[in-house]
Amino acid sequence: KKKANPKNKLSMLQFDPSYEADLREFDTRMRERWGSYYVAFKELVAQGADRLMLDAKGFRLLCHDCQFRLNTTRVFDFFSANQKTVPFKLLNQEAAEALKKEMQRKGGLAKDSEEEEDEEELQPEDAGSLPASPSAPVLPRQDTAGIFRDLLARRFGSSLRAWRALDPEGRAVIKRGEFMRSLSATGYSGSPANLWTALVGEETTFSLKDLDSACFERLASFKRCCSRVYPSLDRIFEDRELAQGSKLSEEEFYKLCKKASVAKPWEPLFEDLAVRDHVGHAEVKFMEEAWTDTKGIASPARQAPRTLSSSQGSFPMRAVGTGHLCSTARPRKVTLSKSSSLPALGKQLRPNWNDRHMILEHMGNKDENMLHLMNHVKIEERERVKLRIAFKMREVPILQWCAEHLPGGEVDFTDDD
Repeated sequence: KKKANPKNKLSMLQFDPSYEADLREFDTRMRERWGSYYVAFKELVAQGADRLMLDAKGFRLLCHDCQFRLNTTRVFDFFSANQKTVPFKLLNQEAAEALKKEMQRKGGLAKDSEEEEDEEELQPEDAGSLPASPSAPVLPRQDTAGIFRDLLARRFGSSLRAWRALDPEGRAVIKRGEFMRSLSATGYSGSPANLWTALVGEETTFSLKDLDSACFERLASFKRCCSRVYPSLDRIFEDRELAQGSKLSEEEFYKLCKKASVAKPWEPLFEDLAVRDHVGHAEVKFMEEAWTDTKGIASPARQAPRTLSSSQGSFPMRAVGTGHLCSTARPRKVTLSKSSSLPALGKQLRPNWNDRHMILEHMGNKDENMLHLMNHVKIEERERVKLRIAFKMREVPILQWCAEHLPGGEVDFTDDD
């Protein structure tokens, strides 16, 4: 076959650049849900995905599971060459090839050259024509830690607020188990173990410095500058030249930064510390209580857990764990595959009431009780025979049945008596 020159082809992203936002959102949701495409593909295969492909229904269920809320049909048409299936390798080629090699090694997938030929036939080869479906676009790859930090930025607005959700006990430095228990408060639905490895590697502790080093350094610089002017942070809120009350507004906070010679910009610093547009001593005291300063280098130190009643200032405590509402659970599509609740429409045959149940049985009335039981109580079989006879009578009239079954075929209905 004569292959087309790739330089003469027009990709779908060049034809319609709006696809890039949809694909970037799809990639982000997939990595938030599973951590990597390899884990997602492995789970899909375990659920019965055939030949490392997804049909339209399977792709919609995949988007529903990863909470992709944009147009799923538009993304499916982008990836699908035949408008019927989407191969895994078009979603992520590296993960699909790694899974294929593992399945071939375990004997779960045979090396099928015909499948590869069919996939090649699906790709257009006319030079200068618009391909029916381009290959997977090359987008900037985000690691698991970056996706998690983007999620925190969208949900909490600042890394310090997100850290308060991860550290509800105010320990300043948390361990792996504590991180796993509080992770649900952030709304992250991916693998906690993979996220821990992406954030701190083989370390056993995690702090605000690991979550957002820029935010930590910004707060540490603010603390050092204020320490040159005030002996402690609580004295800031006693300075009547800055504040008239116990809290600083945004304008008063900027005056403090100017007086303490804090490096600009000041807006991110105020957004980190502010609670309801004000900064009080309760919002900044953790830098003195939980941080140590050695030779001008600040570092968090692990603290004893505080009680729930001693939350920082007016900042509301976030719920820890799943809770009775299960607000962090992923929504699942519930369907009734087979109806099993229809009532019985037919009339059930039941025995009659035994009006001789109070009469004790003895040798003198044993036969009488048995005859009464068979003729007046246990009538199910008799009623069943009546129904069969009535059904036969409706199918074949009596005269016709007698003419067919009686000897001579003649029936005399005269009464000799």
